[in-house]
Amino acid sequence: MNAAHPSDETPGPSVRSPHPDEKTIPGHWVVVGMLLFGILMTASLALYWEMYTRPFRPAQEAIAAKFPGSQPRVVGGRYKSHKEGNPEVLRVVTRVDFDPSADEDRSRERAATLYEIVSDNVDLDVYKVLEIHLYQLLPEDELRKWSLKQPLDEWDTPPESDAGDAADE
Repeated sequence: MNAAHPSDETPGPSVRSPHPDEKTIPGHWVVVGMLLFGILMTASLALYWEMYTRPFRPAQEAIAAKFPGSQPRVVGGRYKSHKEGNPEVLRVVTRVDFDPSADEDRSRERAATLYEIVSDNVDLDVYKVLEIHLYQLLPEDELRKWSLKQPLDEWDTPPESDAGDAADE
């Protein structure tokens, strides 16, 4: 007749914590804190993206106006920026409607045009190297690409100059 009462074996819902002196945070404050944290992270990401893309936005918009559907991306910076000696690089990536790897002349013409657009819209004095990447996306995720990487002082002359050949004749 000394059977334990069932409520003595397991704590009921009225028991909040095994340690009554422990302070807990009410659930509604946890939810409010999570929402505020989400808003803060979203605002931080938006601010970072705005500051990261702002210097290159005029160039991207000019390229998009000249070549609709090109989905241009222009970014600048330095590889491994924590290491000294790496040059500042300006990278231009655009989508094209032709096979850039098969049509070298057309790819070089597009690169020259992109250089002109970028030089009109970005302060090139900061950069030492200009990279231009052209790509064509095909069905089944096939990617055809062409790239040209040159120091900026070599871009003042066309990427493929026939002037040297004409002077030799």
